[in-house]
Amino acid sequence: MMLAHRGCSRLWGAVYPVIVMCPVVVDPLGVTIRELEPGDVPSLVRCVVRCYGESYPYRAFYDADEIRLLLSRELLHSAVAVDRQGEVIAHLGTVLERRGSRTGDMVLGIVDSRFRGHALSVRVGVVLAQEFQRLALIGLYLYATTAHAISQKLTLATGSIETGVLLGYLPEATSSMQQPTHSLGWRIPSIMLYLPLAEAPARTVYVPKRYRDLTSEIYARAGLERQPIEVGSGLSCAPTRLRSLLDTSRSLARVVVERAGRDLVSAVRQGLRDVGSNTADIAHVDLQLSDPATPESVEMLRELGFFFGGVLPELRDGDVIRLQSAREGLLDRSAIAVVSEVSERLLDFVLADREAALTTLSRTSR
Repeated sequence: MMLAHRGCSRLWGAVYPVIVMCPVVVDPLGVTIRELEPGDVPSLVRCVVRCYGESYPYRAFYDADEIRLLLSRELLHSAVAVDRQGEVIAHLGTVLERRGSRTGDMVLGIVDSRFRGHALSVRVGVVLAQEFQRLALIGLYLYATTAHAISQKLTLATGSIETGVLLGYLPEATSSMQQPTHSLGWRIPSIMLYLPLAEAPARTVYVPKRYRDLTSEIYARAGLERQPIEVGSGLSCAPTRLRSLLDTSRSLARVVVERAGRDLVSAVRQGLRDVGSNTADIAHVDLQLSDPATPESVEMLRELGFFFGGVLPELRDGDVIRLQSAREGLLDRSAIAVVSEVSERLLDFVLADREAALTTLSRTSR
């Protein structure tokens, strides 16, 4: 799984006070817990290979130079456990979209199988939690695999809130933590979650009518103060402005819409073509919920087969709604494991919305 040990992130609210009140005990393993240093990077790469083989989707963690670049730009903040020889045996980190971001993606929660059963994920999380406080982060994004229940149970135990389901988010070559050399054999959906760390500002959001009830429920469970507003049309008269990228390791194309104009559909279609989306299994489009054009944009993009993926609170100085599309035949519904009623309802909603969007796509492409 991708993030088996993310559950240790919310430590100052629950686990952290318990740990710091315990008497100091000499570690019989000789393990040191501290922040990741540039000199640890080659050892971290070796640990990733031991845990995941070559299947971890975030390919930067196989490239020592890429990791050092993320560290130097203050985009990666990590804590590690190292053994007596200085070898990394556990890691937990967060990646910021840009320096100074108030939210981040949790990444690479791993413990070397030889050292499991010693609460290393929790102890590493304590150090990382202190870094979160220094960075004044207000929330974290987590993606729990549906290949099995362990990741979801650990993540939900932290108080994380389910905010969506991304179909086929993990490629079929992703290995399980228990069998790092074996592919699971199908693309794996992930549950999107948001872990509040501090109070977020109140915001006005322009939510599409078809998603208003669902997003209101998400905001209520996350304790976020949001005022939904419905508008007629907020599309700009100026051309659409967007940026697009292709994540080849995930076979995922992503478009971030910065300004939605009346040419939105053609602009998104071209943006996907520009990054070679014909080779991608999955496509995502991010729309700002602070933009009055978003409700109409969502309806327009259904012409391309896009449907609900999830909500990312406080991403890019506001909330984002992520739409998704997925090739046919990528999913094995019977193999999807969800552990909560909320996740089950979200999955059912996403699958139903996908069918409705595909119907719209079929009708408009005739």
